Amino acid sequence: MRAVFEIHRVVLLGSVLLGIMGSACGGDVSEATNAIVPDISEPTAFIATNSSGPSSTADDAFVLPERGTTEIESMLAMVPDDPALTANLSYVDFRPRWQVVSEFGLVRPDAGDGPEAYELLLPELRRAYVIDSDDKPRTEWRPIAPVPWISGFGDYSSHFSPFEAIGFDQRSVDQSLVAGTRRFQFGIVRGDYVPERSTRSLAECDECISPDIKSSNGLNFYSWGSDGAANLREHQYAAPIFDELGMGGRVAVLDGNVVRTPTDQQMIDILGAISGSNPNLSDNEDFSLAARVLTALGGYTAVFMTESFSATDITNAGDSMSRSSPSRSLQQVNDELFATPLLKRFELAVSGWGAGPLGSRAY
Repeated sequence: MRAVFEIHRVVLLGSVLLGIMGSACGGDVSEATNAIVPDISEPTAFIATNSSGPSSTADDAFVLPERGTTEIESMLAMVPDDPALTANLSYVDFRPRWQVVSEFGLVRPDAGDGPEAYELLLPELRRAYVIDSDDKPRTEWRPIAPVPWISGFGDYSSHFSPFEAIGFDQRSVDQSLVAGTRRFQFGIVRGDYVPERSTRSLAECDECISPDIKSSNGLNFYSWGSDGAANLREHQYAAPIFDELGMGGRVAVLDGNVVRTPTDQQMIDILGAISGSNPNLSDNEDFSLAARVLTALGGYTAVFMTESFSATDITNAGDSMSRSSPSRSLQQVNDELFATPLLKRFELAVSGWGAGPLGSRAY
């Protein structure tokens, strides 16, 4: 069954895509989805199913939060409204993951539990995810999303913990935004971040490579080496927070947030958005609307895309799907993909997972 949600400029297609339909689309969105407006006054969205023809009921509807009231928007408020910075923008709320592991009797450590608390907990976290396949037990690490917990680093399963050196690690993260390509990827994380704790940890760290301290928009940040400089052989995972490529980058520890970038200019642009001197994505009508839709649907992961798909993209997706499903050939998968209605050009599309009023599903 394919669900189609429509909210003025927003369309969620199938189980994978939410598209913000702008002027580049052309045509009427309602005509494109063959959906009908429900006979209800309050809710601003509805569902229609392709399998049984257009239909809608009040039970399928939900109400959007007021603009500027969602956590996702407040995260987007720290990201400059600059297409060069927002390619492959991913959002993850890691808190549901901690709720899952609590069912196994595991407790999320906090700063008072000591610098090694997360590393000590990690084996138990992994053992909590034991699944049986054909009567052959195996341990499989299943993070909520395969994205870094902060830019430049692996997911939650990473053994590397910078807590003792800089005062935070995986346990500290509530929400994360990561964007850009791997070498020039930046990250913004929200959670248990205290500038004074990081300053104290760095001052007491004998093994740490000392940073330069720079400032922009009235905010300080740490800097290691030149822009994008990496030394895999000597500095991979070096203290305090050199990443898997051996890059120290730039780090700003703010009250409740940490920003990490590979270049000075990225950090300056982000701090400008945070301080209000640069336009940010929460001011962008499309991104704001997407954030509100995701919130209403209980979204805890999202990938924001600003480039429309091509036939090559669809073919590549088919190749990936056929590899994961040996029973279907590449030609069969492509035939299925091209048989579905093509999505019109979009200005913004979002895919992800959520658990909200319409149940748990991919969007």
